Amino acid sequence: MAVHLRELKKQDASFMLEWMQDRDIIRYLDGNFKDISKEDCEKFIFASAYKISRRDFAVADENDEYMGFVALKDIDDDEKSAEISIVLRRKMQGKGAAKEALKQLIRVGFYGMRLNVLYCYTKIENNKAMHLFERLGFIRDDGLYNDNRDYRFILKREDNNGNSNASKN
Repeated sequence: MAVHLRELKKQDASFMLEWMQDRDIIRYLDGNFKDISKEDCEKFIFASAYKISRRDFAVADENDEYMGFVALKDIDDDEKSAEISIVLRRKMQGKGAAKEALKQLIRVGFYGMRLNVLYCYTKIENNKAMHLFERLGFIRDDGLYNDNRDYRFILKREDNNGNSNASKN
């Protein structure tokens, strides 16, 4: 499926709220989405343009409709690292959109922002996410994180060099 990354727009708020209210999607996410409103989403979208320690993007389809969200967060300029995250609306899941969006985000992180390390956390029961990150070349770190609920996956630019699964697949 063809997707692209773009800046978040105010009109994305209702679609963002859609996945935030989907129990099957948020069960793998940290955070309390129960009381989030469309206005909260609009405030997040506005504020995202001004945050220094993170870069937020919409995942959009060929018609530029919001399909999900990816981010580089906790950007550490000294360590040249960032955490990545992704969430897609239900209608986009299982179509290859997550893989394509993450490949684009990896290129932004490594080649646009000159980061050296990207990492993510996944719930230990989120087998689909673990498989996806491994297919993209991420290596699962030893140990458990976040109160023993998450695995951490790491991708290093020196291991990527445009030749990893993130670039080929």
